[in-house]
Amino acid sequence: MDFPKMHIISLPAPFWPGKKTDDDAMIATLQQGISELVRAKVSLIAVPCNLAHCYFAEMKAASAGIPLLHIADTALKSLPAEVTRITENTFSFVIVDTAASLSSATIKNYRRLSGKTTGETPITG
Repeated sequence: MDFPKMHIISLPAPFWPGKKTDDDAMIATLQQGISELVRAKVSLIAVPCNLAHCYFAEMKAASAGIPLLHIADTALKSLPAEVTRITENTFSFVIVDTAASLSSATIKNYRRLSGKTTGETPITG
């Protein structure tokens, strides 16, 4: 089939730049959206939001075993080794993201476990 059927959900996430994120409200919103996709019987879930990946474990718990793509995991695995090689404090690639996403324990832990070192540039304003 050239055009697979897709289910797209746009969630009004409780996030406002410059304000502390209400983790409980964000988790509830994301799990509600994932649950809707599970009820629709999708075969794969992709969440195109870096901040949402700070709550990846909670989204995965709601996914009922349906594969859930992790943005950083998928992107970093696709990079060739020569791009991620670092010499003399020079970075081959840089992550540009919001300060909230860059500071998340999830992203920091992933970078540590993956063995990849990155430069970071938070988007401000």
